Amino acid sequence: MKTVLGENLYSSAEVAELLGVTAQTVATYVRKNRLKAVKIGGKKYINEESLKSFLNPEQE
Repeated sequence: MKTVLGENLYSSAEVAELLGVTAQTVATYVRKNRLKAVKIGGKKYINEESLKSFLNPEQE
């Protein structure tokens, strides 16, 4: 996990491990806008809020 401007950001690999899927699956979720990601230094990161929304979609 990386913290930027007080916001927790997770790499695709970290999210994949948390979800029990591959990094490629996480990339597909990002591409299909199921998970929101930001690009920093050529890498995409998923913020904690996006991950929570993905895990609990009924709370939106």
